[in-house]
Amino acid sequence: MWSYDVKVGTDLVLDVDAKIAGDPKQELRIDDDMKPFVDGSTHGTAVRYRVRLAEAARRLNDVDTAYESGGAVFAPPSSWLLRPTNVPSSGRFRVHVATAEGVDFATGLHGAGKDTWEADVDALEESGFAAFGALRRGRVAGHPVDLVVARDVKLSDAVVTRWLTTEVGALEGWSLRPWPSTLFVAPGEQDVMRGKTLGDGGATVLFRVGKAVTAANIMEDWVAAHELVHVSFPALDPDHAWFAEGMATYVEPLARVRAGLLSSEKMWNDLVEGLPRGVSPPDAGGLVGTHDVDRVYWGGALYFLLADLRIRQRTNGQHSLEDAMAAASHEANVTTHWPIDRVLSAGDHATGTNVLAELYGEMAKKAFAFDLAALWARLGIKKGGASVTFDDHAPDAALRQAVTRNVARRSVGL
Repeated sequence: MWSYDVKVGTDLVLDVDAKIAGDPKQELRIDDDMKPFVDGSTHGTAVRYRVRLAEAARRLNDVDTAYESGGAVFAPPSSWLLRPTNVPSSGRFRVHVATAEGVDFATGLHGAGKDTWEADVDALEESGFAAFGALRRGRVAGHPVDLVVARDVKLSDAVVTRWLTTEVGALEGWSLRPWPSTLFVAPGEQDVMRGKTLGDGGATVLFRVGKAVTAANIMEDWVAAHELVHVSFPALDPDHAWFAEGMATYVEPLARVRAGLLSSEKMWNDLVEGLPRGVSPPDAGGLVGTHDVDRVYWGGALYFLLADLRIRQRTNGQHSLEDAMAAASHEANVTTHWPIDRVLSAGDHATGTNVLAELYGEMAKKAFAFDLAALWARLGIKKGGASVTFDDHAPDAALRQAVTRNVARRSVGL
């Protein structure tokens, strides 16, 4: 067990005593951007060092490393805990954090006693968020979801709790499991909401509430549901970012339609406008490994729309994409890494089809073309100006209606 004893001053300078297994002459490292803010020993197995965290947050202003907002600094433990250059694949670390009066600390790591947390050592590569400073606390009633809100967030605790409780409920209503997680909320620098999920060592999301987001309009925002989809599903390798982001892009509005937070017209209109951006150019190859933002989000969303429709058709409405995704969500969340083959197999087994694997073969490793105009015509979706209308006499109108129907999912034995 590696151990870290961290003392936090009012200036958010961290004094760390660490005991780390390995070669007494081993080199220890930290995130590259943090190196200028670390003083002290960076070699050995018993080291003492200091991290000027508040200074780093002010100068870097990076949510992946250190970010200051609303009277708090948000920084994953990977930003302030030294570890060997080559982190072993097994083992645990434990961190004890003692803070000065008036300074609070919160983390998504698993509790291991008073002011003590622990996780597998490989979580130090990209661990979930932590926060230091002036924090408010809350919880989503009935679920293992903790809320940590920066002091200067203008929304009241009641509004934040209602917002995130509603979004967690929406995803649960679409059969994704609400796993233990910590949701951090801070003021944002832009007008719109921003969110990021980190899961190693404990599921966390950092929401940055935009300047134009108010108590009156926050329930219209989609970002929380999108990030909560990530929380409720196993993590995938970077080459399959399109699968993770495409799923969240497709599932988020479906869950919000079912929860009464979004109209089906708005959902379909967004798909009609967005999906053409995800279709592969002839020479682009498949979706695996793509870094093109449109293909990651909208190409991935097209995969899931087609999967949903095919599963419904082949099972005569007995199963849907909801069953396929629930199969993985009820077994693992973002703290666990799955290979894509395991995800596809679990989903196809739950629906009794091979739709996920079949579409993967069609879209993931080679360029694909698709006639979206013909699809919309079959589903009875007509685009007019800034909205859509529905033709309930179209050949597949019933299939379109089934996608957004507000009914409970049939049990698949989960």
